[in-house]
Amino acid sequence: SPAPTASAHRIHRNYYGITRIADTPPSADAPAGIRMLIHSSTLHGIQYLDEPRRRLPTLYYDPASGLSDVFDLLPPPRQVSVVGLGAGTVGAYTRKGDRLVYYEIDPDMEGIARREFTYLRDTPADVRVIVGDGRLSLKNPGAPPLPNDLIFIDAFSGDGIPTHLLTQEAFRLYFSRLKEMGILLFHLSNRHYDLRPVIKATADSLGIGGAVKVRSTGRSNARFPVRTVYAAFSRDADAIHSLAAKGWMPFGDQDGLPRCRAWSDDYINILTPLIENHRNRPVE
Repeated sequence: SPAPTASAHRIHRNYYGITRIADTPPSADAPAGIRMLIHSSTLHGIQYLDEPRRRLPTLYYDPASGLSDVFDLLPPPRQVSVVGLGAGTVGAYTRKGDRLVYYEIDPDMEGIARREFTYLRDTPADVRVIVGDGRLSLKNPGAPPLPNDLIFIDAFSGDGIPTHLLTQEAFRLYFSRLKEMGILLFHLSNRHYDLRPVIKATADSLGIGGAVKVRSTGRSNARFPVRTVYAAFSRDADAIHSLAAKGWMPFGDQDGLPRCRAWSDDYINILTPLIENHRNRPVE
């Protein structure tokens, strides 16, 4: 939840809901305060406002996150596609020579990210933002033609789940846009749904191996404790083994996840991740 001492200095309403930009007051650990991006009741990103730390990745994307682990496996220069812009925090992991393409369905979010945060301005990568549904945009013949080292699907933190991004047909599209050794990464943190069984079943049905990482940022960022869930998939078995060496749990018989039916464009059962979340989510 957003910090209670924060004050909203901008509120934006459109078809996609209410977005608030709120700042915490200066403190010992944040001398210029912290800016938060809140959509409906979900905290989507934060940024330190002081110059030395404004380029640091934070919250779900901090240096101990699954995103950091995956970037460590990808030698630059890298072609990266991200579905879901938020504050643009992914840019904190890019280097000069990288190409970073964001796909964002909310036409107003790019303006908010550029006006209220500096991640897009600070990244040394060549950055492009494409407005529209991420799956449709990736399928569009006019999409950037270069195959990706990383496709990062980051659209599941809110109350509504874009289920069409988790189907067999979506997986096939992602891998058609990935290099042979590329990685498909999902950020699945959500208060209401546990999407791990579904995404495992969908990948299994296509013969794709993967691994999952679940952790709490409570100790590393006590002001904004969140539980993060990342799932990564690759045709390259060495990539999954490397993630396992970093503490990820490979999907398989030992992962503790229940069996369920793979999702397709013809079959989606949102009750499965809803029930699984309430049954197995740890008390925090």
